[in-house]
Amino acid sequence: MSLHAFRYKKRFLLSLMGLDLPVKEKEVIAWLSERRLMPSPELVTHVVNHPEGLILLEKSVDSLDRPKLFLSVSDLIVDDNPEPPKPV
Repeated sequence: MSLHAFRYKKRFLLSLMGLDLPVKEKEVIAWLSERRLMPSPELVTHVVNHPEGLILLEKSVDSLDRPKLFLSVSDLIVDDNPEPPKPV
């Protein structure tokens, strides 16, 4: 595992505990935790940077055909009007 990946995962784990977390990321994690879903760090980043991230996330969760515990970027539905995510 690269140092960058290690730092990212460490930051994500700390964020799950409510430490060192931007407001938008807290909102995404809270929304998912209310639905008993655990996101991947990449999913949180994608949703936060997407112009309509929470709407896309809600549509994706509603379209799941079976219960899931972990949610990743690959579980998101394809956006009808794709716009590139904002750079971090």
